[in-house]
Amino acid sequence: MSRRSKIIIINLIAAAMLLAVAEVILRVADSGYNTPREFSDPGENPDKQMRFEKIFNNETIEGREMLVTRLDSEYERIGIDDTTRRFLTFPAKKAAGTIRIFILGSSPVWGAYHEDPAQNTLFAWQLEKALGNILGEKAARFEIVNAAHVGFGGPEVIRSCREVVQYQPDLLVIYNGGVMPLIDEGFGREDLASSSAFFGVRKALGSLRLFQLVEMMFSKPMEMDQNPAHPSAPVGEILPPGNPQKDSPDLPVEMGPDGIPNFTQGGGRLVQPSVFLPQSVNLVRNLIHITQDDYRQTYEQTFEPAADANTPVIACTVATNIAGIPPFWSLHWKQLSEHQLKVFTKYYESGRDAFANNNFEAARENLAAAMAISPTFADAHYLFAKVLEHFGEMKMAKEQYHLAKEYDASNERALDRPNEILREVAAKYGFNVLDSEAAIAALDPYGIIGDGLFIDHQHPNGQALAALADAVATQALKVIYRNQN
Repeated sequence: MSRRSKIIIINLIAAAMLLAVAEVILRVADSGYNTPREFSDPGENPDKQMRFEKIFNNETIEGREMLVTRLDSEYERIGIDDTTRRFLTFPAKKAAGTIRIFILGSSPVWGAYHEDPAQNTLFAWQLEKALGNILGEKAARFEIVNAAHVGFGGPEVIRSCREVVQYQPDLLVIYNGGVMPLIDEGFGREDLASSSAFFGVRKALGSLRLFQLVEMMFSKPMEMDQNPAHPSAPVGEILPPGNPQKDSPDLPVEMGPDGIPNFTQGGGRLVQPSVFLPQSVNLVRNLIHITQDDYRQTYEQTFEPAADANTPVIACTVATNIAGIPPFWSLHWKQLSEHQLKVFTKYYESGRDAFANNNFEAARENLAAAMAISPTFADAHYLFAKVLEHFGEMKMAKEQYHLAKEYDASNERALDRPNEILREVAAKYGFNVLDSEAAIAALDPYGIIGDGLFIDHQHPNGQALAALADAVATQALKVIYRNQN
């Protein structure tokens, strides 16, 4: 090795050592914005409905020391009555012979009591009833505590688990509604719209405190002028969020300054049949990657305190309404030529119009032709599933509904991969996983989850929650008695 090469290597090693020392100093001083996410202040996020350090506070009620949940969400306070309240309070000291179950998670298992079984979404009540149906009077031994809350995401559920394992639980039941991960901070849409390779480098650098400080010093607000390459060209349209046959004017969508369509996710269904936007595809793929990484971290950090406390867990996969809610965002995931885009748009729009006019034969022919050109356009799969239902081809319809959900670029409904990650992490800790989709879909003769079982895209109705509670109760008894023997 030449003398010059040795000098270069020595200088590189010295530079790396200086950067490492700077990183250690900055982390010790807690400088930069990448503090541990599970401890970040939820008050910084105005969308969070809960602000808490502890879920339960000590109170003395009729001379007994009790633990009572904090209700910091106005929505939650409105729904509290005597039936709901008794699942939010429990003795600080567990009585002998009591079996205590905590329900953790977000709004799908928070719920509100209603005399109409289909509208009774109080999962704690449903689980109590399910245990009673199996055990009769012996179910009085079970104490069910609702530690779920509206708006709880990964950090809140992690904190919840760390707290409730201190209260002598015999079982934790966890249902994280939707896909609610930790989500990395510090990435703008312009970062997410970059290629996956560039974003990977940006993500790695973003974890360094020195990089964060330099970025904060030199960062400027993003210019909000229209992208000059697309001054006012529509890049899609918003269709009605509900029944695809409803007659409603379509709203054109234009491109933002970062090359991504400007639209509010969940406010309708965005379709982009006439364009291929690599920025949009990059954004979606990068968000999926972040979400899956964080979903794994969420469950690892949730399961860890339970494992340390030797508390068994039943983790429920997330079910979703595949038939009642159209995809929120449909795009082409792979490059299409101008000719292919033109032909796809013709077939797709013809199929959509034919379906709206109850011309199902024409709808089937045109939508099939469209999907042959672009197999990942979610709305085409959804409409095709509706057509198949009309013809009574329910097995194929279910497959098409599933594909429409998986190709939905908005990622607001439960995708397969996060549920697979849950199973992988649960297996690592030896915890039980309950297939929520299978439990709820069993109520439909064709195994299709639609509006008859869900309130919206992610909230089961009372009938679906009762089925889920039956499945949880059966598994809970096996887990608890196995753990006690």
